[in-house]
Amino acid sequence: MNTTIKINTAMRAIIILFGFSLIAVQSYAQDHIDLIKSAPRDATFSQVASQVDQYFRNNPEAKGIKQWERWKWYAERHLDADGKVAN
Repeated sequence: MNTTIKINTAMRAIIILFGFSLIAVQSYAQDHIDLIKSAPRDATFSQVASQVDQYFRNNPEAKGIKQWERWKWYAERHLDADGKVAN
């Protein structure tokens, strides 16, 4: 009986720690991705890129600039005739 209580307590602690780690990961969202997702459907790549670039200029400590620059480099070479990223 005593071992069962210890196992239940240990499992409860593991589940609680796992839950907190999920919350921490979720709260670490990168704001520049929110900018991209919130852009209007008819926005061109250059319009969205200028907003994200402005975000990084205003927030030099923001994380994700390397990933943004890589994606921007790739996307600039894959635009359709309307200036939107081709799928």
